Amino acid sequence: MKKTVFTAALAFGLFATSLHAQDLISGKWDASVVGPQGPMEMSFKLKAGAAGAVTGSMSVSMMPGTEMPISDGMLKGKDVSFKIVMPTPPGAPGGMTLDLTGKVDGDSLTLLPVMPAGAPAGAPAPQPLVAKRAAAAK
Repeated sequence: MKKTVFTAALAFGLFATSLHAQDLISGKWDASVVGPQGPMEMSFKLKAGAAGAVTGSMSVSMMPGTEMPISDGMLKGKDVSFKIVMPTPPGAPGGMTLDLTGKVDGDSLTLLPVMPAGAPAGAPAPQPLVAKRAAAAK
């Protein structure tokens, strides 16, 4: 009997830990950045999966109706990383892959773009992007 109770408690604890990890990242996150063309709103829709996997998409105000899927998403504790392939205008060659790493802290998600290999010397350092968890729809 004690073994059954212990096993059930352990299983519940693992399940609760898994739910907590999902609560850390799952949801919609909104951010605003000021770029060369002015302010830009962006949203991340993220979902935690099995074994720390993160899936989702990003959308930006300058490209209405376009959702860019994330790939290689991982959540380890509060640390998150994923990639986004940014589309190019029609006729332009290939897309640009944006690697992001960051940390979840409550309702705040701080992301930092990783400088691509071969970035020009003297290129400005990437600036952190702070996204806030959007309120759940009622």
